[in-house]
Amino acid sequence: MLKRCEDTKLALNWEKSHFMVKEGIVLGHKISKKGIEVDKAKIKVISKLPHPTTVKEFAVSSDMQDFTVALSRISRKSQDQ
Repeated sequence: MLKRCEDTKLALNWEKSHFMVKEGIVLGHKISKKGIEVDKAKIKVISKLPHPTTVKEFAVSSDMQDFTVALSRISRKSQDQ
């Protein structure tokens, strides 16, 4: 992999690059030999958010739910390929 990066002149940030690790967090997801899981720290933060109290807040949260469902479908399709 490093050879490919070198051949294509792709610069790596060595402070952010981790090699030979058993698990890690990438874009908010925990990657390990078990597969891809949601980072539990993110779930805690989201679960502590206040519930919507106005119609506008509810509409925004509803839109976010629709977006999340659509994103999960797209992610699932890309993982299956």
